[in-house]
Amino acid sequence: MNLAQGVNLLIEDRYNDLGDGQAEVALRAGPPGNDSLIGRKLSDQSWAVYGSRSYVERSGRPTTPDDLNGRQLIGFEGPIENITPARWLRAMAPDCEIACRSNSVLGLLFAIQSGFGLGLLPCQIGDAEEDIVRVIDPQPGLIGGFWILTHPDLH
Repeated sequence: MNLAQGVNLLIEDRYNDLGDGQAEVALRAGPPGNDSLIGRKLSDQSWAVYGSRSYVERSGRPTTPDDLNGRQLIGFEGPIENITPARWLRAMAPDCEIACRSNSVLGLLFAIQSGFGLGLLPCQIGDAEEDIVRVIDPQPGLIGGFWILTHPDLH
């Protein structure tokens, strides 16, 4: 089988530069961030705060974003530390204890499932997991879009 013009599918939590040929099409959470890109919003994406059942039983259930201060939280790192949910978490809980950090959404999920603390996840991921519970519903600062983007030269 010869795939001279095949498709390389890269799934990772980082932003490839569409302008320098690192990728031709990108699926991104959040607005394009670059006025030179062409794309469209595919869907809304809501994030909420989740915890493992054992963590919530042990530490109690927060009811408001203000209740996150003083709690053990899962932090964002690397390419995802500046996405909207990461900025929201830093603004809402400046006095929290960061129990661990992750540079991927999958890592956030694993850390929450392991009981390290409370963390943010997209609702379509968190709600599908039976071993974690949603403790704080999506807030205004945790709702964004999921976009498909390309460089104008490739459009």
